[in-house]
Amino acid sequence: MSTAQLVNNLNNVIINPLLTLMFAVGLLVFIWGLVEFMLGLSANSDKKEAGKSHMLWGIVGMFIMVAAWAILKLIDSTIGSNVVQ
Repeated sequence: MSTAQLVNNLNNVIINPLLTLMFAVGLLVFIWGLVEFMLGLSANSDKKEAGKSHMLWGIVGMFIMVAAWAILKLIDSTIGSNVVQ
């Protein structure tokens, strides 16, 4: 097995699914925060602030995953391989 095949397999089996999973987790945290915020609108409770916090961290998580994918794509185009899809 060549190095290019090893890197391609590593990318297809570990890196891409992990980035996708972590992005999905960030999206779920954002949606959870949105629901929590909406439920906290009617009552004067801390649910509204907790919802804002979860939405913020969900967006931060999704941004980090997109940035990680972009960095991998930049490295991929710099070295001239076609590893990252």
